[in-house]
Amino acid sequence: MRRKIEEIDNFEATDSIEKIKESISKKKRAERKRRNKRLRSRIYKIALLVLLLTGIYFLDKSEYSRVRQIKVEGNTILTDGEILEALKIEPGSRMITKLPFTLNGKAKSIPGVASLDTKIYYTQGIVTIHVVEETPVGYIKGETIQVLFANGERRNLNGASMDAITGLPVFVGFNDETLSDKLLMRFGELDSSVILAISEVHSQPDKYDPTAMKLTMNNNFFVYTGMETLPLMRSYATIIKQADPKNKCIYMNDYGPSEGTSAVNAKPCE
Repeated sequence: MRRKIEEIDNFEATDSIEKIKESISKKKRAERKRRNKRLRSRIYKIALLVLLLTGIYFLDKSEYSRVRQIKVEGNTILTDGEILEALKIEPGSRMITKLPFTLNGKAKSIPGVASLDTKIYYTQGIVTIHVVEETPVGYIKGETIQVLFANGERRNLNGASMDAITGLPVFVGFNDETLSDKLLMRFGELDSSVILAISEVHSQPDKYDPTAMKLTMNNNFFVYTGMETLPLMRSYATIIKQADPKNKCIYMNDYGPSEGTSAVNAKPCE
């Protein structure tokens, strides 16, 4: 009887050890599967990354990822080259680095440009840049010719854009103090037809008005005005229509703080 009990105990002990061994073996197999699964996942990710980088590399080398043609429209004063240089774009540039909003945002950094509207046709590799320039009100001659804009900016002209000053008045005798941003802004408030009617603007400051000037008109009239009375030029067409043809000199006098208290007199030129 005792022997049977010992045999049973030995059998149970052996069975327990086998179960422990089997449990350990299962855990090891499960751990190997997890490791293999993680390894396969890493290999797949690395392979996918390599394929992606390879695709990007060959796409970047392809002409389809590059700018192949650039069209600049709407500019009359600035040349295409000046605009493209300011935007740092040229045929062969990566299209992905020349997004429309980044190019449009550079408009204010280009003197003479009010805004840009850029469109990119990625499938064709074409970039179209529509330029809206600031309003030009005249130009000055010196060592170089500078166009004057209504916002106070100035820009040197080159041979490719000399036609841009056709019809604009030349400013004569001005210096940095008399040719102020405010004065250019006042000219910018005039209608373009009035600007085109002016041939020359001569600075003639006196003790009463340091902004006094003489406007030589294209129809042989002369207008004497200042910065404060310059807005009266909006009525220039009406003024010369009502003036005696012999009265070629028009004087705009400031007698008060507003246009309504100003007076215009047409007299024979002395």
